[in-house]
Amino acid sequence: AGPFPSCALCALDTAAADLWAQQVEQPLARWCGAQSLAPLTYSASIGMSGSRKMKALMWLYRRLGIRHFKLKVGDELDEQRLRLFRDKMGSEARVFVDANGAWDRATAVRKIEMFQKWDVWAVEEPLQWRRAVPTQSGQMDRLAALDDDHYQDYAWLRKRATIPLIADESLICATSLARILQFAAFDILNLRLSKCGGPLLTSHMAGTAARNELQFALGAMVGETPILATAGAHFAAAHREHLYVQGYSHRLLHARSFVTNAPRFRRSQVSFAAPLESGAGLRLDVRKLDAITQAKKRILSR
Repeated sequence: AGPFPSCALCALDTAAADLWAQQVEQPLARWCGAQSLAPLTYSASIGMSGSRKMKALMWLYRRLGIRHFKLKVGDELDEQRLRLFRDKMGSEARVFVDANGAWDRATAVRKIEMFQKWDVWAVEEPLQWRRAVPTQSGQMDRLAALDDDHYQDYAWLRKRATIPLIADESLICATSLARILQFAAFDILNLRLSKCGGPLLTSHMAGTAARNELQFALGAMVGETPILATAGAHFAAAHREHLYVQGYSHRLLHARSFVTNAPRFRRSQVSFAAPLESGAGLRLDVRKLDAITQAKKRILSR
């Protein structure tokens, strides 16, 4: 009962999966069903920043060899940003846009027509949504804001859109996935381990998508810890039918790492550490973790 505790479930499920993989002496990716442990090609995100910052970020991404991008949109400068993106990254770079619920239905149709002109291949969450409100515990009940009208609006837009629609905030648990299928509201599911409740539930959603002829991508939360990013890499290796995979923003956002033996990011690719150890293979440096810890709570079982 109550809000879906996705982050807590992800933490518990990831820890359990790591333990089980160690017990059978398999890398976590193999335990999740990976047939190959070849490097994974990652995409990157570009925010709604000014042209100067955007140029600097694209210069960095070119140096890293990244060729697939998510571009944040949602204001009157959207076409200007797309023009700059194509000017700096070229026509071969793949880009989809994320509007984060910016528009009404009529504006979304008009914007999608413009996006197609710039060879945008998909749009994520273009329609406005009803904001979630906190419960007495302070947790946001996002599912309560995802009513039938929300999915009916997306079904209406999908019939008129000339490019695929990606579900992100509209997909948070099995209940919301059932509504997406019921209303035929989206073309692509953006799955994130911490949003969807961990590897087990996210695998279930990926399988449900395949059975219903939907595609899926593997997203990431901003500023993921290297533990969650590593879990995401192992999961992506087990689900290589993804359209794209995101993650490893901690390499840019965190001042220091508190783990060793994590998969390595180089030239847009993430490679697993060799030799591969059982489980996630991470080693925690408690002293480095303590140095960046702001608060600590210990939960004791009776």
